[in-house]
Amino acid sequence: MLYTVGYRIDETSEHVTIEAEDALEAAKFVKSENPKASITYSRPANYDERGAEDAAASGP
Repeated sequence: MLYTVGYRIDETSEHVTIEAEDALEAAKFVKSENPKASITYSRPANYDERGAEDAAASGP
């Protein structure tokens, strides 16, 4: 499943979407890659692979 993780480093906010088993695992992965980051949120992504394909296929 895809999860979106928001984080801050100094004054900069960022987010990434990664595949993980759950939101905690996704947050731990981001923290391990960026030890100075403060995790602000971790949640399921707003779309999945099927939804992304459907949106692209229904274009103009």
